[in-house]
Amino acid sequence: MSRSRESKARRLRGRGVDAESRSKTIDTPGSIGGDDHRGQAQADGDSSNLIQTLQAALVVAVPVSVVTAVSYYYGWLNAYWYFAYFGVSSQLFDFTSTDYQVRSVDAVFMPAIVVAVASMAILWVVHLIRALPYRARRRTKWTLSVIFLLAGTCLFLVTVPSLLGGGYSLISYPGVWFALAVSLIAAGSSLRAGLRIADGLRDRRGALERTILAVALGVLVLAGVLWTISEYAAQVGTARAIKSAETLPILPEVTLYSSKKLDARGMAGIREFRCPDADSAFPYAYFGFKLLTASRDQYLFIPEGWTRGSSRALLIGRSDDISLQFGEAGVARPGGC
Repeated sequence: MSRSRESKARRLRGRGVDAESRSKTIDTPGSIGGDDHRGQAQADGDSSNLIQTLQAALVVAVPVSVVTAVSYYYGWLNAYWYFAYFGVSSQLFDFTSTDYQVRSVDAVFMPAIVVAVASMAILWVVHLIRALPYRARRRTKWTLSVIFLLAGTCLFLVTVPSLLGGGYSLISYPGVWFALAVSLIAAGSSLRAGLRIADGLRDRRGALERTILAVALGVLVLAGVLWTISEYAAQVGTARAIKSAETLPILPEVTLYSSKKLDARGMAGIREFRCPDADSAFPYAYFGFKLLTASRDQYLFIPEGWTRGSSRALLIGRSDDISLQFGEAGVARPGGC
């Protein structure tokens, strides 16, 4: 009896050892596979984090790049038309990119307000449409698609004379209406396409055709925006120049001392004085100038009696050959050196 019990105990102990060895044999590959799985999951997580970081960077970088490019383009055009009013080319000034962008800061307030209000109105209308029952929502989308297509077509036809050139235009800021016309046509087409898909009808246009159409519409909208910027910059630049010309009488008077004689012909209100001292570093003095602009290497002076078409401006470089003195406007100054 005791022998049978001992043999039975040995058999049970042997089964336990075999089970333990089998468990070790089985667990070892499993643990390796688990490590591989965890490593792959960690790699996928790192890749996903990298993609999200790049997407966030693009979300910030693309709008900033667009705003920077647009502000530079607007500032350049604004400076061109501003100085063209006084008969001076803006290319003579060594303006930097920052100078052009600064000129566009105060001019973006009104367009930014208009765009923000329009965006809020569009979102509000979209919210109202989504809150409607299905049948009413469908009828509203169909009505809006027809209105958008008709309005866009009419606006496009109105801008045709401006597109053809010749200086003839039926409306002000045709670029705005051109961009709006293309946007309305695109919105109307999108609404109609969405209704067709909701009805179970397939879009017969291929992926390539849809891509080409989207790119073409985007290019047309961008062309309208750039057109608008050009017109707006020209109008604002000219308006600023007119305002500057009107405020010439209240600007500080400048006395310009020069080591050389300057050509002041055609400059109304400019008085030239020759210093009798032969040893003077600046033997010539000119009274009646107004400083309009100072860049890094140029001064632009306007005579106090300047009128468009009959007076000239004086552009002179910064150097040791000239000296400037400023005084209160309207105060008589004795000639001297």
